[in-house]
Order: sequence, then C-alpha cells, then structure tokens
Amino acid sequence: MKNLRKFPRFYTNISITFLDRSSAQGVMVDASREGSLVIISSKLKPINAYVSFEVSLPDETPIKIVGKVIRHTKIQNKDAMGIQFLELASQDLTKWLQFLGKVKEDQEAIPIKTVDEESVKNDYPAFTLRFKSRGKLKQFFPFPLTEMMYFSSSISFEKGEKINITLVHPDDERLLHFVGVVQKYDFHPNKEEKKGLYCTFEHMDESLKKKIEDFV
Repeated sequence: MKNLRKFPRFYTNISITFLDRSSAQGVMVDASREGSLVIISSKLKPINAYVSFEVSLPDETPIKIVGKVIRHTKIQNKDAMGIQFLELASQDLTKWLQFLGKVKEDQEAIPIKTVDEESVKNDYPAFTLRFKSRGKLKQFFPFPLTEMMYFSSSISFEKGEKINITLVHPDDERLLHFVGVVQKYDFHPNKEEKKGLYCTFEHMDESLKKKIEDFV
C-alpha cells in the first residue's frame, strides 16, 4: 500500500502530560514533524478538541505542544488518539526538529506556528520553513528582495492573503520571522511535479534587510 503520509513517522516511547485539570498521562508511540499518535491512560479527548501537553524528550527539559485531536484508534487494545500539532514555542520547535533528525528535503514547509517574543502577533496562517543547507537558504531569498520568493506547499491561498513565515537556519537553529503576502499558488520554478506559494514581503525596510543579512 502506498504511504500517503506527508511526513515520515518515527516510532517513539515518550511520556506526555496534558496541561489541563485532568493532568492526564499518556505515551507518544509515534511522531512526525506535524503530529503524533498518543496512548492515553484516561478518557480520550473529543475529536476536534484543542489540547496542550508537555513532552519529555530524552536529555531535555519538557517541551510544550498545542494541538488538535483528529482521530481515535486503538493500539494493542489501548485507547489512542492522533494529534495534529498547531503551535510550539520557537525553542521547543528547535528541540523537536533536532529530536526527529535533519530533514532530507532541500526545503520543507511545516504548517506549525512558532511563538516567541519576535513572532508577529496576528491570526494569519503560519508556516515554518527549514532548509537542508545554507546554500539552499540563500537561494530562498529573491534578488532584489522586493521580488517573489517560493516554497513548496500542499496548501493554497488566494492572492493578497497574508501568512506568517518562520525560517529555521540549517546550521545553528536560529529563527527568522516575517509576514509574507501571497501572490500566487503555482508550480515550482524548476520542478513541474511540485506546487507551492509565491510570496513577497509585507514590509521591506532597512531593519528587515539587516536581519536577513545577519541570518544568512
């Protein structure tokens, strides 16, 4: 059977604690870049319920993840639920990506919002982009910076819609946040089998130019 998962799953055995009144305990039995399957020792959370929980990564302080329950199932006759990740703090996202290992694609857009003091506080859809190398990161930025940039995505938006974009540096896990304006959803510039978003910067000023120069 063809594997239709967007991101590969990794088998895990990680303890989690839900951050609500129940303080329910669970075990994450598999995980990917944007979701996980969790065995829970108490009553399952409802489908479409929003949940927050702490994950005890090996040799790390626990990280906090906000997500949504998308399915119920059973694993070895135990109740389990699939959780789609929605939001992580930037330092927690860094730890999570390090835990799962380096990405294999040149560029990968993960539909997870990162939140920290530098994040733009709005309700725009969010993407986190990670690159295989510094060279690929540099290629992402257009020249001049007023032109369009591209990233692969299975999610399309209309022209003029705004999105939050967070870039993860391939060498040291630094993050760069900015708001992009969608110009079109179209094929990859060089690969016709892929489609994605073409965007411009919402605001381009000297401050952002300096941040980009320091980042790359």
